[in-house]
Order: sequence, then structure tokens, then C-alpha cells
Amino acid sequence: MITKENFRNVIEILGFTKVEDKYYKTYGSGENTYKMSVDFKSQKLEYAEGITAGRDTTKDFHQPENFVVFECVCRLLERGYEPKNIVLEATSGVAGRGQTQTYLDILVKDNNGNNYLIIECKTAGKEFDDAWAKVKRNGGQLFNYWT
Repeated sequence: MITKENFRNVIEILGFTKVEDKYYKTYGSGENTYKMSVDFKSQKLEYAEGITAGRDTTKDFHQPENFVVFECVCRLLERGYEPKNIVLEATSGVAGRGQTQTYLDILVKDNNGNNYLIIECKTAGKEFDDAWAKVKRNGGQLFNYWT
């Protein structure tokens, strides 16, 4: 499981370079380059320019799931997805768990701006196991988003 304590090791494995207490990685090439960074001093996750967010709850070190979201976005950029097509904490339009709105961890849009892919991030262990059990039982969050 990715934690605050081992996150530095994770981003080094992902190819980030350390400059003082900040780590950087550039994705893409030529005019289409995007920089992701992690600031350990301020405990901020800094996403590539063009990635939008419905809210900023995944941009810091406060929740272990935020590290999973950050790694997932890094992997999307490695595979050629463009920042303009990535939305963090997009509203799903579906109410649940006493909320008036629910949020997707990551929404990927196609090149025409249509919703293409949703990614719900979970930490390894209990959080994932509990969510997977709900999916098998009644669809869990997956079916909430589908409706």
C-alpha cells in the first residue's frame, strides 16, 4: 500500500527526479510536454497543467487514496493520455451515501470531450477489499456511476 512514509520511494520508482525537497517528472515530447511534481515540504501533489479538478481534495497528502490517484494519473500520462482529457473529482451527477453529489476519482474524456473512462481509486487492503465485496454483492459504486 502506498503511504506517506513510502511515497517518496514510489515516485522515485516512477522516474521522478529530486530537486531540493521537490520531485519532478516530465511526460510527453516536443510541444506536448507535461510536468507533474510532488512537494514534500508543503505536502502537495501538483498535477500537470491542463488537468482539471471538480474539487481539490486529491491534491495533498491527507488521504492515502490521494497517492493512488496521483500514481494512476502518472500512468495515464505515460500511456499518452493528454492532461486536457483528465478530470479529477468530477461530479457524477448521482447522489449517494447522504450526499447531494458524488465524485469520481478520475474521469478520462476522449478527444471530442465525451466521457470515455472512469477510474475509482482504492488503497490496497481493507479499502479495496470492502469496495470489491460491494461490487460483487450489488455493483457498489460502479453501478451508481453507470446509472
